Amino acid sequence: MTKLNIIVANGLNNFLEWSEYLDDYDVKIHVVKNEMDIVNGIRDADIVWFEFANEAAIRGTRIIEDNTKAGVKKPDVYVRLHGYEAFHPNLLPNIKWNTVNRLIYVSPANLIIMQDYHAELLKSLEPQMVQISNGVNLDKHPFKERKHGMNIGLIGYLNNKKNSQEAIHIIKELCDGFWSDHHSNDIDKLELQEHRDYKLHIAGTFQDRVLESYFKHAIKEYGLEKNVIMHGWLKGHEMEELWDSLNYVLCTSITESFGYNIAEGMARGIKPVIHNFIGAEKIWDSKYIYDNAAARIECNGDRYHSKEYREYIEDNYDLKMQVDTIKGMLNAT
Repeated sequence: MTKLNIIVANGLNNFLEWSEYLDDYDVKIHVVKNEMDIVNGIRDADIVWFEFANEAAIRGTRIIEDNTKAGVKKPDVYVRLHGYEAFHPNLLPNIKWNTVNRLIYVSPANLIIMQDYHAELLKSLEPQMVQISNGVNLDKHPFKERKHGMNIGLIGYLNNKKNSQEAIHIIKELCDGFWSDHHSNDIDKLELQEHRDYKLHIAGTFQDRVLESYFKHAIKEYGLEKNVIMHGWLKGHEMEELWDSLNYVLCTSITESFGYNIAEGMARGIKPVIHNFIGAEKIWDSKYIYDNAAARIECNGDRYHSKEYREYIEDNYDLKMQVDTIKGMLNAT
């Protein structure tokens, strides 16, 4: 059986579910904590797969190049680019691309970034490049019919790239009745009070203390103590319970190569509200991308279509499609 070794940096092995379904391959995952993990991942492999085009891929492709010069048979080599690597000035240029059979990118948004920062390299690598979109295991994300409601989910790490602070301003707009300025001065006070029932559920952890401090300040300053619920990092049944309660899944990011939180929410029938990040329209239908998030959330019930959101993931980002595409690529090499 063909030996396929996946080499991935410690802490970045969260996107490998597809590898469990490569039945025709002997798959081993080598999580890199030191250089010997890279050496062991290359040794005796028929195929070496570098998950992320990062430091592990730089060191690994150099080892493969040296081995080849010493007369060792070169394995087939694949590098998968997720997103952040394209922004870095010293990652992509230092990979030994002469050893690589295919550069896999997960999203057209990756090409926009590469064109901005690595235009010459992009041009030279085009013959080796193939897009394989991420996939969602639909069996793990059961569908439920939903409707407009007051529970909004912000899920994942909280950092500047995720533009997480915007979520605070969105929930403030909703709670204040952002639309009131465009209506009669005779605003129904009861209806306005109902907007104070909006809840922003945050399931994630801060990666930036400055951002964490701002959240604490803004929540207090705007009187949102009852409207912003910090759940921390949820797993298992706790995360299932949160998913089950949500009416909207919010993405405020300024850059994404995909957005698993978006896809997993849509698979469950939850309406997505997606910031217009770089390349968003190449991944998601424009109807899901917001200019004004509060307006997108505060809508009539007939603009909420759970089955449509599920079908979008079934048609575009089913894990089975990702697995079949990877198998086809590997078999064709």
